[in-house]
Amino acid sequence: GFNGLGEYLSGNGSSDFAFGTGDFCIEAYFYFSEVDGYQHLIDFRPTGSDGTYPMMRSVGNALRFGVNYPSTGDLITATNAITVGTWYHIAATRASNTVRLFVNGRLVGSGTEASNLTVGANRPMIGGSGYHRDSGGHRGFISNVRIVKGSAVYTAAFKPPTGPLTNITNTKLLCCQSNKSTTIAAVGTVVSMYKTTTGINDGTVWSAAGS
Repeated sequence: GFNGLGEYLSGNGSSDFAFGTGDFCIEAYFYFSEVDGYQHLIDFRPTGSDGTYPMMRSVGNALRFGVNYPSTGDLITATNAITVGTWYHIAATRASNTVRLFVNGRLVGSGTEASNLTVGANRPMIGGSGYHRDSGGHRGFISNVRIVKGSAVYTAAFKPPTGPLTNITNTKLLCCQSNKSTTIAAVGTVVSMYKTTTGINDGTVWSAAGS
């Protein structure tokens, strides 16, 4: 699991994760052991820099997603979206400049953002803060991370998947599907694991609440 204090996985900063002005989908299953303070779930920002980088995070029970921080702040804030001890399927998408945030297939917020989105070196960071690196990370478990460039995948409410995510068209990263190895990726590359992150979901059988 992730302890929020510098345990994370990092990508390779490939152009595959620079979405430009196009459509995208960032999704995964998250389990929260705590909901206090800031927890960065997936962060494209480089260390010490803000800008046009996608960022998914929680603050208390609220879930937030932004793509141009701090200029437009957290574009979407969904209050009372998460609680302790439950697996959630969370997806952030953009289709034709409309950004949407889904929790367990339910649309919890949307906004408009046409920025040219990029990615920092050795990013995206999974389970950690790209900006702070050694603090502000996720405290819990993560499973089935999928990043798609070129299509939004979800544009309206949907039934959340009940099995492992798959390599659909335009998938650039598909990882965190093993409870034995954190760095195995079905698609793309997870280039490093920091500190002592052991296992993605510790053998826990995951499912979306209400699915």
